[in-house]
Amino acid sequence: MSEQVLHPIIRSHTIIGAQIVSNLPGFEKAPSLILDHHEYWNGHGYPRARKGKEIVAGAQLIRAADTFDTILQTNPDKTLSEIMKNMKELVNKEFNKSVFSSLKKIMSDNNFFHDLVDAQKLPGLLFRLRDEIPANGIDDRTDILGTSLDIFGQIIDSKHAYTAGHSKRVSQYSLLIAISMNLPHDEVTKIKWAGLVHDIGKVAIPPAILDKASELSEDEYTLLRKHTVYTEEILETVSCMKELVPMAAAHHERFDGNGYHRKLKGEDIPLGARILAVADSFDSITSLRGYRDTGLIPLAIDEMKNVSRKQFDPDVVEAAIPIFQSL
Repeated sequence: MSEQVLHPIIRSHTIIGAQIVSNLPGFEKAPSLILDHHEYWNGHGYPRARKGKEIVAGAQLIRAADTFDTILQTNPDKTLSEIMKNMKELVNKEFNKSVFSSLKKIMSDNNFFHDLVDAQKLPGLLFRLRDEIPANGIDDRTDILGTSLDIFGQIIDSKHAYTAGHSKRVSQYSLLIAISMNLPHDEVTKIKWAGLVHDIGKVAIPPAILDKASELSEDEYTLLRKHTVYTEEILETVSCMKELVPMAAAHHERFDGNGYHRKLKGEDIPLGARILAVADSFDSITSLRGYRDTGLIPLAIDEMKNVSRKQFDPDVVEAAIPIFQSL
């Protein structure tokens, strides 16, 4: 809202978002809208300092909606008229008069605003709006679920500085291990998908904890461990992902029963989760601030061997070591 100096990582979220969405089928026009949604009508926005009609119309609408929501979330007790007064002050600064007039017209229906701020009514409002938008045809040969999960993985990894590519690498390592163990094709596919979203619960963990360079306090570590609980809760809400829950949510369980968050032991831990655990740990050891250090591979392999039967399933470790050695 205000023209303040922002951290470069925050300013780059428009670029990262545009790049991620560019891979999603049916969203060919979306990247430019996301890229420019923090551009201001007066030219004081980012990332390209575009001005006036240089900013695509869709991005201007998103800018206004974003600002409206920011005012609402920051001051939840404000009335609609108070919010619109704040918005009017930003005309010809953040957005033009035409965009403001469109917003004013929509909000003139007080029922719309009340549905918008009512957590119980909001889902129904979203479904009604969805039904009013014409369907966008996507080629039947497109792997929608696989592509969407890959995008989920990119979003998860972009949440903090030290996990660039982590979800994708865990997915790839898990896929190779599953294939080497001669698992059925459908099971291999589910394990690959679970690898992409195994850390989705981290979106609920404060960045200050995820990015902390020093050792976490006991309370911070307790909160970090809850990401597996959040992963379970998030994936449970998506019908097509429920099959991934047992694997994705159990990737920090230990073979000896001393893991989290359900204290599962041995073969009570789903095989997919046992595979993810090995892949996740290997990538954590060999990756420094988002970049894989191949010099650490022998160290990671020795660690796998040392904690086999304690932290990891020995059969999974046996299958994984030749794969890791070949990297």
